[in-house]
Amino acid sequence: MGQDYELDLAVLKIEGSGYPTLTLGDSDKMRVGDWVVAIGQPYGLDHTVTSGVVSAKGRPISIQDRNYKNLIQTDAAINRAIPAVRC
Repeated sequence: MGQDYELDLAVLKIEGSGYPTLTLGDSDKMRVGDWVVAIGQPYGLDHTVTSGVVSAKGRPISIQDRNYKNLIQTDAAINRAIPAVRC
């Protein structure tokens, strides 16, 4: 449906009905010290879930050619990609 390069975000449309949903929280009500869960695919890993606490709100950062503003900083661990080894 759409994408935003600066936010590293894409919106997809899935045909069908009856899919489970999750109510999103209100980041304006979030406080430093609140528990958070991060779900994603860092470094190309599939199905990564981690948890932590909010360390700061409103952080700006530039990464390569992207300028992020007003980020939520968390101490949730992001795993580095480790090569698979067969035993």
